[in-house]
Amino acid sequence: MQSSAAILLAAAILVPVVGPPLVGLLNQPAAPATFAGNFQVYSWSPLNAFMRDFFTADGHLAYAQPNGVYYAVAPANLAFFGPLLVPWILVGLGETVGEGGRRVLVMVVGWAAVVYAFHAGAPWQNFRFTLAYLPPLAIVVAAGLTWAWRRVNHPLRIGMSVWVMLGLLSVAIGGVRLVQGFVDRKADDLALVHWVEAQTPPSARLFSFGPTLTFRHYTSYPTTDLYDVTPADLAAELATPAPTFVLLDEANVEQQWLGQAPYANFQWLKNGPGLVPIGQQGSYALYRVASSL
Repeated sequence: MQSSAAILLAAAILVPVVGPPLVGLLNQPAAPATFAGNFQVYSWSPLNAFMRDFFTADGHLAYAQPNGVYYAVAPANLAFFGPLLVPWILVGLGETVGEGGRRVLVMVVGWAAVVYAFHAGAPWQNFRFTLAYLPPLAIVVAAGLTWAWRRVNHPLRIGMSVWVMLGLLSVAIGGVRLVQGFVDRKADDLALVHWVEAQTPPSARLFSFGPTLTFRHYTSYPTTDLYDVTPADLAAELATPAPTFVLLDEANVEQQWLGQAPYANFQWLKNGPGLVPIGQQGSYALYRVASSL
C-alpha cells in the first residue's frame, strides 16, 4: 500500500513536469529544445567522469578538474558541509547501511549515488547541481555524528562538540561568502548597465551576449541576444535605422563559442557592417555598428 501511494505521488509530481518535454522530444527529436526539453544529456557517458574538456550546447567548456572528481569533492565546499563535517560521511555510511539494511541503502545511499552518477557523466560542472544529493548526505553525516556521540566518553564528546561547532561556523561563513558573491555580481551587472547608458543615446539598439536579460529588465533598449539570431536576422534589424551597439565579452566568445552563433554573429558584424570600439567595462567591450553612424 505504501509503495503504491509513493508511486502515485511520484507520478503526480513528475508527469506534469516531464511529460510535455518528452512528448515534444518524441515528436520533434531534431528540433532545438530548452534544457527541460532535451535534458541536455544526449552526450551523457560514464567516460565523462574522467574528462574535463567538453563541447556542448554551451560551447567549449574547460574545467580544472575531471567531472568525477569535481562532484566527489563538492560536498567539502565551505558553502555545503565543509572539510570538518564531510569526513563524517564515511562514518555515517557504515552506520546507515548497517542499521537500516537494504531499504536505507536504496533510499539514502542510492539517492546520492544516482545523482552523482548522472552529473559526473554529463558534460557540465556547476555547484548548483550538487544540491540534489546533499540531503541524503546530510542524513549520513548526522548518522555518523550520532553513532560517534553514543560511543565516546565525556572528554571526547567535548572535543566532538568543538569540532562540530567549528564545522558549522565554517559552513555559515562559506554560505555568507557565497551569497555575497551573488550580490557582488549583481552590483557588477548594474554598474555595466549604467556605464552603457552613459555611452549610448536613449534611442540606441543593443546586440548583446551575456548580460542580455539584465539589459532587457533594467533598460528600455531593444536588446537582441547574439545566441538567438543569425546574420540574416541581424541584417534585417540593421535595415531599420537606429544607433546600434554591440556588447559582449570578446575573449569568452572567441574561446568558448568558436563556430557557434555568438561567434558567427560577432564576426559577421565585425567584417560586414563594421564595428567601432567605444570602450570597455570589466571584461565587456562596447562597440558601435559602423553602418548605424
